[in-house]
Amino acid sequence: MINVVICAFKSGDVLGYTLPQLVNERSITRILIADGPHLGDIKPGYKADNPTVKDVVDNIGSDKIYYEYTDDCHTRSQKVNRVLSNAKDCEWFLNVDSDEVYHEEDLARLATFLRNGPDFDRYKIHTINPYPDFHHEFRIP
Repeated sequence: MINVVICAFKSGDVLGYTLPQLVNERSITRILIADGPHLGDIKPGYKADNPTVKDVVDNIGSDKIYYEYTDDCHTRSQKVNRVLSNAKDCEWFLNVDSDEVYHEEDLARLATFLRNGPDFDRYKIHTINPYPDFHHEFRIP
């Protein structure tokens, strides 16, 4: 019912916290990961080469996950579009950053909401950022 799209770039250190909850949610039928840089503007910040995104995906070993390395895309949108053809059993897409972690009960609530026939064809989920700008990252050691 829900397919998740993740653009990743050197984020294997945090993806290991994000992926398990998505894999375990029954309503998420596919997780599409577009890994690699894009040729547009990439925000400054810490980027981790170890473990690689591919290492994390392989460690989880779920059939729900489709992984593709996309290093020739000029924009984030092109990366997303590259993997969309691999969607399965999908009514909704959830765009997730590789470092976003959700409360498990909130993923289940979102799926229930979408199954009950919402009034609109797209939504923006309000997120809380503990920092006032977009150049900080919250890292779990």
